Amino acid sequence: MLSSWHSKLARLARLSAFALTVQIIGLCWLGHSVHARANASLERIGEQALHYARAFHRAPTHTLSVNGLAFELSVGSSHDPVGSVLAAYRAQCRQWNAALPSMPHANAADLALQAETRERGYVACLDPGASLGPLAWAQRVSTFAQDLDLSRFGAVLYVVAERAGETTTYVAMKSVGPMLLTAAFPTSGDAPGVDPANAPRPAHARRVLSGWQRDASPLFNVYEARAVSSAQLLARYRTQLEAAGYHVANVVTRAQSSATASLAATRGSVVLLATASQGDGDRALLSVTPLR
Repeated sequence: MLSSWHSKLARLARLSAFALTVQIIGLCWLGHSVHARANASLERIGEQALHYARAFHRAPTHTLSVNGLAFELSVGSSHDPVGSVLAAYRAQCRQWNAALPSMPHANAADLALQAETRERGYVACLDPGASLGPLAWAQRVSTFAQDLDLSRFGAVLYVVAERAGETTTYVAMKSVGPMLLTAAFPTSGDAPGVDPANAPRPAHARRVLSGWQRDASPLFNVYEARAVSSAQLLARYRTQLEAAGYHVANVVTRAQSSATASLAATRGSVVLLATASQGDGDRALLSVTPLR
């Protein structure tokens, strides 16, 4: 009976972590875009523990809010392949997972979510913060069932890495504090956050992701529109930008698919990047990133 309960708890923890990491993956893939803009303000933040030891370039860790959830975020580059970078973080996950209750037919690596190719990959896991016995773990699950606060299980680590030429760039995020999923990712209405002051808000769309550096302006926002294609959504936003006095030009990004398109908009010293992509069903997504 207890073994069966352990298995159910492990599955619940994995599914909960997966639900969060899927939601924040959009932020991670935007790391390349925000890196240049963030460098100046990063110098004010102290070094933390999310860096890859063999990185030849790494920015100091800073605190980022995503839909009101707090994360420590580190960006770096290495000559090592994707697999080597992710292996270092998987080793950290194994140490953390060893603190969880033992479960039949599972090992520490089973509790980490991961996928990897030569070009890109990710790993996600939980840091429970302390060694847990079955009763303590069951208490955390019981509390999570009441408030859906993922931090009851521990901090979430999410690392994504991508290879370009001879360089692997990684983005590592670790959650800090409460992780109230239902408040951060509502099924209707806007997600917590703010819209960029110098960018028009996409018409007939709701905000689903909003990221900003603490005590700074928004870094990016993602909006969702229904019953419209990604091409239609981007064309509609182009019209809004031009009406607001922006000069707009199409841009082609690396690994851009036929279902994804981007444009750059400038007005005076303001530069925006907008990228539209097709979501599930009739959903289209539009990310808006102020570059300066």
